[in-house]
Amino acid sequence: MSDDWSLADSATLEHLILIPRGGLGNRIRAIGAARRLCSLSDAKLTVVWDFGNYEALFAAGPEVEVLDRLPANADSLRRINVPMWSEGGTRNNRRVPLREDHTLIVQSLFWFCAAEEPLVGEDEALREWLPQPAQAIQDTVTEITSAHFTRTVGMHIRQGDNNRRLVVTPIEDFVREAERVIAEDHTIFLATDSAETEQLMRSRFADHIIVFPKNWEMPFRWPRLAPGGGGTELLAAGEELVPDFVDMQLLAACEYVIGSTISSYSRLAARYNGSPRCLLLPAPPMHPVWGRGLEPERKWRDRAKAAGDPGAERDGQPRIRRNDHSILSAPELGQWEPRLTVSVVIPAYGRQDKLDLTLASLAAQTYPSHLMQVIVVDDGSDPPLRLPEIAPENTTLIPSAPGGWGAGHALNTGVQAADGEVIHRLDADMLLHRDHVEASMRWHHLADYLVVIGYKRFVDYGADPHSPHDVHNAVAAGDADKLFDLDQTHPSWIETVIDATDGLRSADAGAYRVGTGQTISFTHRLWDACGGADTELIRGQDVEFSFRAAQAGAVFVPDPQARAFHLGLSEMLTRTAEGTRFREPYLGNRVPWRRRWRQETGRQWMVPYVDVVVEVGTASYEEARATVVGALASDIPDVRVTLVGRWSELTDERRPPLDDHLLDLRLLHESFVHDARVRLQDSVPPTSAPVPFRFHCSPGWVLNADALRRLVELADSQCDGIVSLAPPRGSGASIGRLERTAAIARARWLAKDGEDLDDIVATAFGTHWIDGTQWALTPAADKPKPASVTALHDQIRTLKTEAARWEKEATRLKRKLQEPLSKKLLEAARRRITRR
Repeated sequence: MSDDWSLADSATLEHLILIPRGGLGNRIRAIGAARRLCSLSDAKLTVVWDFGNYEALFAAGPEVEVLDRLPANADSLRRINVPMWSEGGTRNNRRVPLREDHTLIVQSLFWFCAAEEPLVGEDEALREWLPQPAQAIQDTVTEITSAHFTRTVGMHIRQGDNNRRLVVTPIEDFVREAERVIAEDHTIFLATDSAETEQLMRSRFADHIIVFPKNWEMPFRWPRLAPGGGGTELLAAGEELVPDFVDMQLLAACEYVIGSTISSYSRLAARYNGSPRCLLLPAPPMHPVWGRGLEPERKWRDRAKAAGDPGAERDGQPRIRRNDHSILSAPELGQWEPRLTVSVVIPAYGRQDKLDLTLASLAAQTYPSHLMQVIVVDDGSDPPLRLPEIAPENTTLIPSAPGGWGAGHALNTGVQAADGEVIHRLDADMLLHRDHVEASMRWHHLADYLVVIGYKRFVDYGADPHSPHDVHNAVAAGDADKLFDLDQTHPSWIETVIDATDGLRSADAGAYRVGTGQTISFTHRLWDACGGADTELIRGQDVEFSFRAAQAGAVFVPDPQARAFHLGLSEMLTRTAEGTRFREPYLGNRVPWRRRWRQETGRQWMVPYVDVVVEVGTASYEEARATVVGALASDIPDVRVTLVGRWSELTDERRPPLDDHLLDLRLLHESFVHDARVRLQDSVPPTSAPVPFRFHCSPGWVLNADALRRLVELADSQCDGIVSLAPPRGSGASIGRLERTAAIARARWLAKDGEDLDDIVATAFGTHWIDGTQWALTPAADKPKPASVTALHDQIRTLKTEAARWEKEATRLKRKLQEPLSKKLLEAARRRITRR
């Protein structure tokens, strides 16, 4: 802005009422913008503050009036909402007019400037208008910095509430920066919203880390402020947000600040600090930081792709984060050039009439016929099925392979005969809209690890169905909806799940649930990676396959434009209880995510929930044994242990029993070879699929009983791909590591030669570090030896004897209390006479 630009004479705004929104950083930014605007127009500023005690945070000033609610006349005043990025907000349209109203209400969590002035970025103007800290906070900052800050660099690590999915700041980046800073003989002041992150950094860097406590009930937290200082008074005030603002001002007092990507708190701390050395991690070129406006998400993704963001396309293969397929942009129907071949595989048993309609609708598809193959697999129908007059050009009818029956077996037969790059599994009673296959296939042209889910509505298939000719003509004309009374159709239950999870974008690990088989497609490569359909399942094989696809790294994409009608009501609609009863033992055995079907203790299941991998290496028998026993004692019942060692070297040749150079390995073998929950293997595959989690545990460390459950819960809280457990004051190597099978599989799917898988996991799922010794692992030497069964029985008998004695004494006392008072007095008189 030029120095001669001014609105003081022409502005009509006399009173600006600001409603700041968002977190502390966003609110401070909005206040700074409002103070600047009011200085331009000589307007009064009122801040409506509903976020704790304003005076406990900020220094009082005559230019700002603070209210806890809007004034009574607010309904009659013009109100402007500064748009968020998801609403199309950019710094270009975040402007407030100063020449239109006398009083104006502005609601914002962003920087904004005047509509009448040239574009002003917050970096250029914000710092001088930021609200200053209250005196108590200034006293606290002075007290801490004078006592503890010497060559101190600030570090803010945002972990707990960062929802931007496409950009990740792994904790490892901060660890590397911390190592650099400490190597330069600096200390680090750490501010973070995650207690686990703080504990990790303190355990790794010990006395080089300084923190300001947020929970003063934790005795190990530093610093304990001296009685009588400003900090002590501050603690007594009990203001929830005060420690957060103290952290920000302490960061501002450091030599410079290392902050978290897309954190307004980090940005504000850096702006209070003012050093040009301040930086964010990571700061890819496409990222809108340090004065660059936040753009609508689609434009932001386009810029990310252009700049080579790791979450964007690489070698034509996009890197999707968890199940958020938003970075994919499917072409409009009819406006693109297909190139992939597809094999539509239809397992069929009886009901020739329905099959005829299915094939008639397939014959009218918009997807190029020379790219589409249809395979109908007759699963033993009597009389045998036949191909009708109206069918796609390249349609084949084959019998199901001998040796089995059921939809899964027939599907395997059909896929084995399929030539297509994509497999589209379709029920034999589906009537498709004309662009159904095209709608599904456009996604597979974007990435080869997608499972695309079509939509269907269930119709009551009556005694007077449409003819194949009618169906073909209606579908070809785009009038499939006219074949049925839509008001009498029923949507699938999966639409409820899809709608509740923003089109599965936020479904994370649970996205596989909607992978039902009526219409679903995937690449042949993904099918092979999953191992095909489970032929032992007569019902539910589609969901079980989708579960395994998820463990193989698949992303599930629903397409509401891939529409179809299901001819007849679903069995799960007409016989819900019976269908669930039938599926429960089969799916419960194979799909560990169905936790409600695994609530019984003392049982084992076909597919465990967690596979604990222990690499024996040079560990002693006692160390490895303690680790295995600890894992088997987990309060998660469905745990398997894979003990990795040189088992193939154990032979029955004569040897000196006590001097055997493989003695420890032999003792381990004998201890666990007959335990059904322990596998002895010379090596392990890259993942434990279809087991959802693998936990690598160093021998000599013992899992606490609730550790696996809590680690899984921690990973699931943000769908992290890896949770690493750091040793106390460690060298950097983890003593334990929980891996999400889907994340490792996705990374392997996407990795280029030589690329680090952990980096891909960090981008595609996220990673997490915790202090491994806080609650998860205990050194085997420190683990108390469990009491023997005999000792426990002796202790129980002693306790029972004691309990019986006290019960008898309680009965006697109760009886005495219930005796009449006259009897008690008489008894007391007799005792006195006796003593005399």
